[in-house]
Amino acid sequence: MAAYDTVVSGGRVVTPDGVRPAGVAVKDGVFAAIGEVAGADAARAIDAGGRWVLPGIVDSHVHARDPGHTHKEDFGSCSAAAAAGGVTTIMCMPNTDPLLDSAEAFHATVDAAARSVVDFALQGLAVPRSLDAIPTLKALGVVSFEMFLAGPEPLLSATPAERRAVLRAIAAVDGIAGVYADDPPANAVLDALGSGSPDDVVAAHPPELEVGALLGAVAMASAAHCRLHYRQMSSALAAQTAAAIRARAAPGRFTTEVTPHHLTLASDDFRAAGAAGHIMPPLRSRADIEGLWRAWEEGAVDTIGSDHAPHSWDEKTAGGGDLRRAAPGFPGLETFLPAVLGAFVERGHGVAD
Repeated sequence: MAAYDTVVSGGRVVTPDGVRPAGVAVKDGVFAAIGEVAGADAARAIDAGGRWVLPGIVDSHVHARDPGHTHKEDFGSCSAAAAAGGVTTIMCMPNTDPLLDSAEAFHATVDAAARSVVDFALQGLAVPRSLDAIPTLKALGVVSFEMFLAGPEPLLSATPAERRAVLRAIAAVDGIAGVYADDPPANAVLDALGSGSPDDVVAAHPPELEVGALLGAVAMASAAHCRLHYRQMSSALAAQTAAAIRARAAPGRFTTEVTPHHLTLASDDFRAAGAAGHIMPPLRSRADIEGLWRAWEEGAVDTIGSDHAPHSWDEKTAGGGDLRRAAPGFPGLETFLPAVLGAFVERGHGVAD
């Protein structure tokens, strides 16, 4: 039997400390050695030809759509896109069918994920009706719990009292609550003023509402002594607010996520793309992109997650030009690493960053 399963030699290995000529040896699915491995006994040898050799990307925000919504995506196509784009672990969101809010749904999702060609982790749904399931889901291996402030009713923790109860239950198992900050009643009022064009969608979901919802969630999480992960931070105002919250919080109690599209695309791209560019939070201004990059440079961004969220084209174009009736979200797994790495390099940051 060979000493290693795979050896990659002749490359430039990228680490947090920089880039250096080296090889990588893999055994039983993990890195076994990084250094001089050329000529080592291996079942498979790959010559990197001087290319960068990077660790696989962990995508912390993936809607695999499986089980239950496989007309949009399944674990086979989702994980193939991930592998093609250099993503080797997908952390899957719970808005599937069944919703991942019970042990039965956990096992159904694991069964569906047997088709995955990359590693996966599951994130549970925390809602008032399923508080008793949270300890079981944590014991099964759920890595975080999503508390939805917006979305269809089965996903929703709608009132402050419900949110406090959910956050207390997550804190009781030392869990992490993922929160997308939005204010559906206020959005609905603003939506009614427009026609559902890209510009109207942007106007109906301003950064001020995102920040207001975030502050409310942070207050509830603090009262419940629950760790909070702020998903899809999308604006300069949100980044400034998040930095202030981080300064007040104990290390690790409040963390943030940005998406590749909010780092690279703006509202003018949404205007040009129409339904294909419809996502929540909506694409914002070029100034907001710069604000998010400043937040990363100042250490106020913890993760980048794709929010990979495919739909059928009929769902994307429902309502014709009225995007209020269309499904928000678009794929992002296969483009995640090329888009973000390209943006890093264009902005003068090293590949090790």
